[in-house]
Order: sequence, then C-alpha cells, then structure tokens
Amino acid sequence: MLLAAQTARAQSGPEILPGTALRPTPSLQAPSARSEAQLPVILQADEIRARPDLDAVAEGHVELRRGGTVIRADRLSYDNADDLAKARGNVRISREGNIFSGPEVQLHLQRFEGFFDQPDYFFAATQLQSQSVSAKSSARRY
Repeated sequence: MLLAAQTARAQSGPEILPGTALRPTPSLQAPSARSEAQLPVILQADEIRARPDLDAVAEGHVELRRGGTVIRADRLSYDNADDLAKARGNVRISREGNIFSGPEVQLHLQRFEGFFDQPDYFFAATQLQSQSVSAKSSARRY
C-alpha cells in the first residue's frame, strides 16, 4: 500500500512517505481482474493513520486508487486482509468510465462488489444514469 498524506502517522512500521501528487486522468485503463489483485492500493489524503500491510484510515480529501478503480471521499478506511474499503461523505467511485456516488459505501475492491447507500450512477457505455429519489432507496447492492 502506498500512502501519501499531508500528515501521516504509522502505528507500527518503518517509514512515512512524503506527500506525493497524483495526476488526474479522465479515463483510466482497467487491468484484467487477475492482474488488478496484484496492483498496489494507493491512498492519498490530508491525514492517514496506517498499520503497514494491515489497514489504514484516511481523512480529508481522500483518494484511493487500485488499477482502474478510483474512490474519493471525506473519510475512508481500508482493510488489507479483506480487501474492503469503507468510505463516508461525498463518496464518488470511478471505474471504466462508470461513476457511482452517494454518502456511504462498502466495497471489496478486487471483486468490485459491495453496498452503496443512496446511490447515484452513470454507466458510460449506455449513457444510463440515475439519482436517488429518497433515503428509502438506500443500500443497493451492485
């Protein structure tokens, strides 16, 4: 896991990486599912607390990348063993031109499977989009 933060704290571990600027790109090429599992998780935020190879919690302008998947949120926790990202606050996920957004998500990155609270979405291939009607539409599985 590569970490980049304005403030980073390691609870146990060797080094804290200096801040690194990621370049935005409008469309990322997604690797195959098999090779994506071998790609690193890149986490950038205002503040990151991490236990190397175990888990991380990031707050403030969070961006997590793995292959062609990008998650942006106000707060995000990532569990390496379960490959599970939990994000809250202004969550936006981009993958293969598709965009999902809402207030909260739990996502297994490699399987791209999880739950999204009050999701809005846009599918690039079909130009299909949706917006949450109310809080009753919450917790859709995709």
